[in-house]
Parts: sequence; C-alpha cells; structure tokens
Amino acid sequence: MQPRPLQSGAISNNPAQAEARVTHMAAHLEWLSPSCDLRLRHPSSLKAKYKYRINTMKYDDASWHYGGNFPADLPNEAGATHSGMFLAWALLNGLAGPIHVASEIGILRDRSKTPGQFFMLFSDGKLTDEDLNDEGNAFAAAYFDLQGGKFLADYEAALGAGLPGLYHVPDTWKSYDVIRPVLDRRFAEWEGISLPAQVSQLRSGWWTRLVKAISSK
Repeated sequence: MQPRPLQSGAISNNPAQAEARVTHMAAHLEWLSPSCDLRLRHPSSLKAKYKYRINTMKYDDASWHYGGNFPADLPNEAGATHSGMFLAWALLNGLAGPIHVASEIGILRDRSKTPGQFFMLFSDGKLTDEDLNDEGNAFAAAYFDLQGGKFLADYEAALGAGLPGLYHVPDTWKSYDVIRPVLDRRFAEWEGISLPAQVSQLRSGWWTRLVKAISSK
C-alpha cells in the first residue's frame, strides 16, 4: 500500500507528531525502494568513469523521494537536500571517499554550490558507500540510516519547524550552518562509543611494551 504524502499538514511542536512524521518518511522510503542497499549509481553520474561494484551500498537516492508522493510545488532537487547536507558535512570533515577529489571538496569550501546542488551534480543524487571513507561509512550506517538512525529526527528538529514538510527545508548554506553543529555533536557521541575499545587495545599494547622495557633493565 502506497504511503500517504509526506507533506500533509504543518509541522507541530508536539514530539509525538514530529516522531510520527519521521517514521512516515522512513516508511515512504521503504515502500519506494525495499532493496535500496544493492542499487547502483545511474550511468549518467559524473563518476561513471569509475568501475561499478555490484555490492555498492546505497544509503539514499533523491529519486526515491521525488519519484513517489512528492509536493507539486517543489522541484525534484528538493528531494536531495537532506542527503546533500549530510554529504557536504562528511566531505568537509575528512570523511570523503576516493571518488571525491580535492577540487570537488573545494567547491564546498568555497560554497559556490549549495549542498543539494553539489549532491546532484557530483553524486548524481545518490548517496552510497563510495562517497565516504571507512570511518564515514561506519558513521553513516549507524546514524544516517533513514529507517533506523537518528538523522531524520535531528533534521526535523533542527530545520523543520514552521515548514509544510521536510522537503521544504531550503537548500542553502544557512540551513547547513544550522544542522552542522548537530552533526558534529552526533559524530563526537558516536566516536565516544566507537573508540574506547580501540583505545583500550592501544593502551594495552603500550603498557605491555613499557613493562617489558622496565623488566629488561
């Protein structure tokens, strides 16, 4: 059964209603693409010169949004804004995959393209594991996942107030500057969960070496 349109009604400050909106958006995506994790980039992508991998993980695709129930008053590109914000943040914070060269990231630093425009132009409107390095993919899998992560709820809370729906969030650097500290905080929290085991191993190795050095004297 096709989900109801995502843009029904104004945003409420009621947390339960906000959660319901995010849950509905996730259900909408699941209906559009139940096998989304295995889809490939479209051949029109500027990255077509790179060899495709059959097991490419796709986190999101703008066409999943504008290809279904989508606000008639918005251009298709509005379905790329949220992923564009996340990708811009990731690339500007050292999480870029090898397909994104320095000159591309420079466009984001100069802010000569908006996050959504960049996402459509350089990633063909598709967010996959090729866009990110190993650390970026680990974070995206835990946080960005649109059906189980916290990204959509954070996006709603930071940028959704007073708008008809999440697709109406402006694709601007002003919007990015609002969501950026939220992403910074979430990444720091995620690192705090992910790093202790690694740090423990490093400390263990360092302590072992120190004890051996002292014992040998």
